[in-house]
Amino acid sequence: VRSPAMEISDKDSITAIKNDFLALNSRYDPKLVRITRLRAQPGEALHLQITAYVPTHYLSGPEDLTPKPCNELTFFVNVPMGYPLRPIRAFYPVERRLASPNVFNSGGACIDTWKPFISSLLTSVDKLLQDLCHDEVISNYSSAACTPLIEWHQKNVAAGRFPTIAPKRLYARNVSRR
Repeated sequence: VRSPAMEISDKDSITAIKNDFLALNSRYDPKLVRITRLRAQPGEALHLQITAYVPTHYLSGPEDLTPKPCNELTFFVNVPMGYPLRPIRAFYPVERRLASPNVFNSGGACIDTWKPFISSLLTSVDKLLQDLCHDEVISNYSSAACTPLIEWHQKNVAAGRFPTIAPKRLYARNVSRR
């Protein structure tokens, strides 16, 4: 027996996006995380630029596999109409993408399989920011987007260099990590 397909009205999708966007804006320490709303492109309901001011590492192109240290990095999040049933998309500029086993050479960030009513803008941005700190809890070595970086990441975790800051520092004082 097949279950009926889930659907969401545009009005309900917009309400969900507004609610999650408002929650996102109060979730993080503004000294460490800046969220900027950009003009949505065709097919998008919301387009965000998120910059984290944390010690991290980047790669400078699709073929680059030599991580370079930096103290800030930006990624983008696209939220489609039909959210939260339809998944968000997150990506880094190819020429300055996060050095992580979770980021494809194209700059696309792997944020796991989308599970309606479990996955959300909030949980996805949490994972992306934790990955920026190189939090080993987020790395899925068995299903890596960039396998050449697994050994580099594991060595830094074993040496105690990762995560670069305690991920709980990303959050505003009045917000606790779930």
